[in-house]
Amino acid sequence: MRVLVVDDDPAVLGVVPRLLARLGHEPSVAADHAGAVARIGAGGVDLVLLDARLGGGEDGAACLRALRALDPELRIIACSGFGTEGPARELLDAGANGFLEKPFRLAELAARLDETAARP
Repeated sequence: MRVLVVDDDPAVLGVVPRLLARLGHEPSVAADHAGAVARIGAGGVDLVLLDARLGGGEDGAACLRALRALDPELRIIACSGFGTEGPARELLDAGANGFLEKPFRLAELAARLDETAARP
């Protein structure tokens, strides 16, 4: 599966793609809303791991809506280190297909990807 990781934290952008590759997925990264929109616009992404809090005051829910405008069927998993309240709740309310709390283990990542990909 081709997975886009959207996060403003360089550490996340360094580690999560390696985890995805270990699981047999094809990772790509974007550090902000504009990068995510450009990547989805170019095609070739099956699922997005979207951080609920993007840097520079960017709104994760607005990013989700922009991505879905480009690809209404796109699977999006909201990620946050702050639980499912606040920005993560906004992503879920905006239609994220699942939630993954950071930090997460490889097995948790694999399970959430499988669950989200299998949903109709």
